[in-house]
Parts: sequence; C-alpha cells; structure tokens
Amino acid sequence: MKELEKLATGVGIVLQSVKDVVNELVGDGIILTDKVGASNIYWALPSEQKKAQERLLTSLREEEARLRDELESMSVKLDEARKSAGDATYKANLDKMLTLQQETEELDKSLAAFRSNDPRAIQQKRQEIDMAKHAAERWTDNIITARRWMSREQGAPLEEINRHFEIPPELDEE
Repeated sequence: MKELEKLATGVGIVLQSVKDVVNELVGDGIILTDKVGASNIYWALPSEQKKAQERLLTSLREEEARLRDELESMSVKLDEARKSAGDATYKANLDKMLTLQQETEELDKSLAAFRSNDPRAIQQKRQEIDMAKHAAERWTDNIITARRWMSREQGAPLEEINRHFEIPPELDEE
C-alpha cells in the first residue's frame, strides 16, 4: 500500500482516494488481501477473477433453468385451468349478463312510466309554467305600453297600429 501511495502522490492523486479505491476493490472481490505480520498484502490473480466469473455464470445458468422449469409448470397449470373452466363458465356468465341486461331494460321502462307521476317532476313543470306565464304577461304589458305610447305620441289610431304590427285583436287592454 505504501508503494502505491508513493506512486499516486507522484502523479498528483490524493492519498485518501487511493485508500478508498483499494478498499472498494477489496469489497467487490476484485483485489484479494491478506495480513502478514503488521502489513497488508494486496494482489489480484487473473485466474481468481476468471473463477469468480465462472461461478457467477454457473449460478445464473442454474437460476435460468429453475425459472424455465417454473415457467413450464405454470403454463401447464394455466392450460389445465382453461380447459377445466372452459366453455361452461363462459356460457354461464354470458347467460347471466344477458338476463341482467333484460332486467335492466324492464326496470328502465317501469321507471319511465313512474316519472310522469313523480312529485318533483310535477313541481318542476308547475314552476316552468309559472315562469312562462309571467314572461307572457310581461311581454303583453310591454306591447300594450308601446301601443299606447305610439297612439299618444304619434297620434295613430290603435286599430292601425294593431294592423301594422300584426297585433291580434283579442289582445285588448284590460
């Protein structure tokens, strides 16, 4: 380590970073270390790295084989489940869905029949009728007021104003 630190300081590398990198390489298993007396010896053999890679490759292949077997087993179970559930379940669910759709349509029809007797709907219709009645009265008053003004200011007879603006004769003043 002392030799490596001397070489690093000669190139301009900080001592602490050399120690950190070496400790990280030891932790990753790329560099091996042994303590001999008071000093630590670090080394890396190409054969050790190759052995580590071979061990990793072997474990990955074993994992792949295990996963392939599990996938095959699950595929067989899935096929069996599909065959056993098969058409009977599908047809039963389809029949149930069609029955429920027919019930829904019948209930919608009966609900529509009851809407004409709904107190809220009747109340809303009454409010709409009152609003329309008030609007008609307001416009009738406006027409009568405008007709009076024209008759008074322009001196035109009411019959002529009614004929000119197509005001019906039943719209008499009260």
